[in-house]
Amino acid sequence: MMKHATLALVTLVVALGGMLAMSASPPRDDWQEVQEALKNGLPGTATQRLEPIIRRSLQPWDSGRAAKAIGLKAVLEGSVTGCKPEQSIRQLQATIQTLPAGT
Repeated sequence: MMKHATLALVTLVVALGGMLAMSASPPRDDWQEVQEALKNGLPGTATQRLEPIIRRSLQPWDSGRAAKAIGLKAVLEGSVTGCKPEQSIRQLQATIQTLPAGT
């Protein structure tokens, strides 16, 4: 039962990450670099390009962008480590715990 719940959660995270990645938010140079890396099949590079986006987005008025970048980063890191759902969940939990209070 726990295995199915984990799989369902990861599927949801992947789906949301994909939807967020393709959302209609205005393109910025930093997001274009992420999209270019993804288009070229370079999830590791895309993950590296997300780091500055996450750092800049940790403001109360930009929490949507931060959530999008953090979710996408967890999904990409999971794909780099062999698409293990448990790894994506652990990475997402670890990232959330490092965020400043009130984020």
